[in-house]
Amino acid sequence: MSRSFILMFFAAATVPVSASEAVEGTRDIPAFFSGERLFEICSQPNYGQCSMYVAGVIDGMFYADGEGGSRAICRTEITNQAAAELVLNRLSGDAQLRSLSAAAAVHAAIADRLSCPGPASAILAEQ
Repeated sequence: MSRSFILMFFAAATVPVSASEAVEGTRDIPAFFSGERLFEICSQPNYGQCSMYVAGVIDGMFYADGEGGSRAICRTEITNQAAAELVLNRLSGDAQLRSLSAAAAVHAAIADRLSCPGPASAILAEQ
């Protein structure tokens, strides 16, 4: 499965289902956007859009790792909110990271925190 499809799927998951469910100020979020736009979204009340986008990218990272048999990141207990806060903290202090695509920025922020410490035996068991 291509990375483009995975990114499109998870980006679409952050868009409200209907106009009546849309939150003011978030209706015009494009399917593909920059780390700068993600920073803007995550910096203000967004009713879970930030944390769910971040969770979707993380899920995509785990899925892509499984496809290739590699383990770029390790599974660990982290909540959607904690992951979003981690990403927001990285984005707030790194203008270069904000110049990347939103998915690439999430990947970079999360990979630092969830990188595997050693060989496959050190990877936490999948739940």
